[in-house]
Amino acid sequence: MKSVVSEKIDIHYGSVNRIGMFAKTEILPNEIVYIKGGHILTREEMFSSSVINSYLPIDDNWVIGTQNRDEEELIKLYNNHSCNPNCCVRGDIVFIASQEIHAGDELFIDYAFVDNEYYRFKCSCHSHNCRKIVTGFDWQLKYLQEKYEIGFFSSYIQSKIHAGISYETLFERNPQITDARNYVFVNELGFNEKDEFEGEETEFLHCCLYQNNTLIAYARVKIEQSTARISRVLVDKNFRNKGYGRQIIFWAETEALKNDIQSIEIHALDSAIEFYKHLGYSQEGEWFIEDGRNHIKMIKSLTLD
Repeated sequence: MKSVVSEKIDIHYGSVNRIGMFAKTEILPNEIVYIKGGHILTREEMFSSSVINSYLPIDDNWVIGTQNRDEEELIKLYNNHSCNPNCCVRGDIVFIASQEIHAGDELFIDYAFVDNEYYRFKCSCHSHNCRKIVTGFDWQLKYLQEKYEIGFFSSYIQSKIHAGISYETLFERNPQITDARNYVFVNELGFNEKDEFEGEETEFLHCCLYQNNTLIAYARVKIEQSTARISRVLVDKNFRNKGYGRQIIFWAETEALKNDIQSIEIHALDSAIEFYKHLGYSQEGEWFIEDGRNHIKMIKSLTLD
């Protein structure tokens, strides 16, 4: 039940996150530094006080976690995040040093190694490659998948990477984006093709979600002075109703937050209003015609956890 921590590690205050795990002596690469304890529970059975995040996902439906508040301290591991980690995961519950760790150094993992859920927070790791905003879906970031070797991610997350899901932001429209938008907005929705592809669109951030390098969901974001606007949201017809629409909006919002934007808007088709309401957007103003279709402005305040 109880998590196991190496005798070479001390837990005390002094971390960038107030309390963390520190090496008392030299730790060599591949040494076990801690092992996660707890019950095997469904996500519905899991208890969390939201004071300490004591659970660890091992599947879409299963976690290693606690059943009550008293158990949380038994399994809590103060494994703080860094975008420049010195620990990684072997399997799902065993954490090892990924490099030599010197006495006095704090132990860090990258939360991309273990998490697959909706959250965002402002990173305070201050590393040279800091991502600024850390999310519970950072394992999808294509450059992180390419950066880290096999064996850094948990088995659970590695299985998702093997399934081919990845995300990246582009600064110009590419042929895959053009083809996807042509199918959805021109063929399905009847938008004017000439208007749809006018200009190079370099003023937008193009948010792209892939499976096996094939675009399956897309949105573009335009960053302005105090707000951002999402547009041209789409999901490939073969991947609809699987949560990818919510994920691409999540990523678009994250790109806005990285630019210190606190309010975001979208011009929604009447058929998409309930979808955006479910994601926290509110209607503002009156209906108007855009691209020959009825739209309404919807807005959302952006905050970090």
